[in-house]
Amino acid sequence: MIVMKFGGASLQDDFNFANVIKVVQENKEKNPIVVVSAMKGVTDLLLESIHFAVQRENLKLSNHLKKIKEKHINVIESLIKNEKKRTDVLKDLEKHLLDLGYLLNAVSVLKEYTKKSWDMILSYGEKLSSRILIDLMLSHNINAVQVLGEEVIVTDSNFNSAYPNFSLTKKKSNQILKPMIKKGFTPVIAGFTGATKDGETTTMGRGGSDLSASIIGACMDCEEVWFLKEVDGIMTHDPRVVSEASLIKEITYSEVAELSYFGAKVLHPIAIHPLKENGIIARIKNVYDVNSDGTKVSALITTNTNKLKPVKAISVINDICLLTIQGEGMIGIPGVAAKVFTCLADSMINVLMISQSSSEQNICIVINKVDRKSAINKLNEKFELEILKGLMGSIKVQESFSVLSLVGKEMAGTSGVCGKIFSILGQGDINIVMIAQGSSELNISFLIEKSKSKLAVNLLHKAFLLHE
Repeated sequence: MIVMKFGGASLQDDFNFANVIKVVQENKEKNPIVVVSAMKGVTDLLLESIHFAVQRENLKLSNHLKKIKEKHINVIESLIKNEKKRTDVLKDLEKHLLDLGYLLNAVSVLKEYTKKSWDMILSYGEKLSSRILIDLMLSHNINAVQVLGEEVIVTDSNFNSAYPNFSLTKKKSNQILKPMIKKGFTPVIAGFTGATKDGETTTMGRGGSDLSASIIGACMDCEEVWFLKEVDGIMTHDPRVVSEASLIKEITYSEVAELSYFGAKVLHPIAIHPLKENGIIARIKNVYDVNSDGTKVSALITTNTNKLKPVKAISVINDICLLTIQGEGMIGIPGVAAKVFTCLADSMINVLMISQSSSEQNICIVINKVDRKSAINKLNEKFELEILKGLMGSIKVQESFSVLSLVGKEMAGTSGVCGKIFSILGQGDINIVMIAQGSSELNISFLIEKSKSKLAVNLLHKAFLLHE
């Protein structure tokens, strides 16, 4: 038994839906459980629709609902040839869209939304894509059955960013999915969504469909979880940036977690934990070439490792902002860093890197540029008294940076890696603004000017022989 997870790009049009059906048919003997995202672009349309509903921009809202409808109708009319079946499917689509419209109208009347209503509205992306896929699979003689995320995944009550309860989800998924599979059915699960113990719809954040797939794979004790993408697997870097980037055949859970956190769009970072904890192998495969091995993700590497190649891959996060909090009044005062972290955490702002001078006169934090305005406002509020008293200066803001991360388990205990980085970047006239390395030595991250990012990646990729 395996889980096959198809993302939005794999469901963007009639050609891709047809390809998904072909992939499922070819792997029917593996007893697949299918997990799907919304069609490409639909989640964004739903998010914008919520905004239009709040603002009572009825024409824009109507146009967005029309776009959502057209995307799904195009697939149905192209791939379902039987007129009666096509009519039935279109009626079912209309019902779902009518329910979605009621929710958005309620938001419009109130001129606001709650986290609960947000989740209910966003869940329709996966409900629609899974419903259509079911109908297409049935028309191709695949005994498929739709399973909503709310039916099998039990989460906490952290709406918009919920996390599954493993024991309760395991109990539910085994009760519902195992009998289906024993009877020869292929469950198609609407990813991204779950429900609280009280049955209230939740979503698991962007990329949550990956988490849906991994939690189902772990709960069902599957042999493997396949994440089917438009790439051959995990690469040493983005081939659009490094032309000599190569496929990584095997990688550990810890390595892929580091890559995902620092910008590589491989897996949702939080999706790795259930796989690692339960020893489930993940494979990143090309949805158009499923017979190729892709990249295997597991606890141990079975192929020979090479200490001469300690770095496995390079990831990059662009559009980074550096905030510097400084002042002589910070010297010897305990808890300043804690106040900074608490302030940003309460505002759901993620800190990528932090550095503090030994004199304690300044703290530098690295965040995503999109969080800049909110972070500055919150920090100014938090330290208003200290700034007024002159104990701290105003927060210094610097933009247009990138965080580069070199990842590889063979870096642990290998001397000279940092020295080599400094030497290579120095030769390329690239200045390192900040650098950080955890005690696990799996990752070395550093901050440089965004304009030098592409050059830095290519120089390091070549120097650490990642093309070989």
